[in-house]
Amino acid sequence: MSKQNTRAALGSLGERLAQAYLEAEGYHIESINWQGQRGEIDLIVRQADILVIVEVRTTSTSWLDRPAEATPISKQRQVARCADEYVSKRASHLPKILDIRFDVIGVLIPKHTTTNGQDPTMISISEANIHLDHVDNAYSSPWAF
Repeated sequence: MSKQNTRAALGSLGERLAQAYLEAEGYHIESINWQGQRGEIDLIVRQADILVIVEVRTTSTSWLDRPAEATPISKQRQVARCADEYVSKRASHLPKILDIRFDVIGVLIPKHTTTNGQDPTMISISEANIHLDHVDNAYSSPWAF
């Protein structure tokens, strides 16, 4: 498996674990890997009347105290612009939103972690030695850029 495929698989696993975590915390999933003209948003969820735009940062090395710190300002701007596009195209039948929040979920999956063929969303994060770091309100709204 090439390095790029390995990185994509790691990112996909991190996104599935983040999704399972958010669902367990009571968030309602609106969209997964939403694609717009300005790029992609990993997860779009709702918490009551707040739309939460979630960037998932997955790593296999603990070179940072918090994997969520690996979100550069350029990525924050790109996600914010995508969020603006999403809101403008959001289906009218969906529940009304009163606010938008930008969260980052950092997922640290140590290099030798295996899923043993299990669905990654069924893996106990603590059993697999996976660290998940949810940073609420990690950066400002799209209109600040």
